[in-house]
Amino acid sequence: MKVLVASPIFYKMKYCLNEFLGGLKELTYKDHEVLLVDNSRSPEGDEFFNDLRKEKWMTVLKDDSKEERNILRLFQAGTG
Repeated sequence: MKVLVASPIFYKMKYCLNEFLGGLKELTYKDHEVLLVDNSRSPEGDEFFNDLRKEKWMTVLKDDSKEERNILRLFQAGTG
């Protein structure tokens, strides 16, 4: 059975990104995919997103919803 490991991210969490990605890389379950959804809303976020897209072992999507409330953006990111 394939498992999807998905998480929202945004550029202000860059300080812990290496540890987070390291943990994902150490997953022992072999049949999984990693999906990150970037919720960043600034020019700094664009650079963050572009850097993450260089990692070919995971899928990174940009949340481009117009929703302003964080919790609703989080829900929309999973359905868009």
